[in-house]
Amino acid sequence: MVKFIKVGIRIGVVILVLIMIYGGITLAIEMVQSKNEDINSEYFSVIDDIKVSENRATPSFLINDEWRYWGAMED
Repeated sequence: MVKFIKVGIRIGVVILVLIMIYGGITLAIEMVQSKNEDINSEYFSVIDDIKVSENRATPSFLINDEWRYWGAMED
């Protein structure tokens, strides 16, 4: 009886690990596809002004009367 419980626990742990691996792979694929969709999309706007702050190495853009900052990790 105890042997069956141990086998059941091991099977449950293996199934749980496989589900976690599958979920991680699926999440990674979705993130890559989403990023590729953003990269391949087109943006149509007029940049009214550009400024570089002393605190940042990347510029901020004035688009439609709103200052937008695109950092290294953003689109």
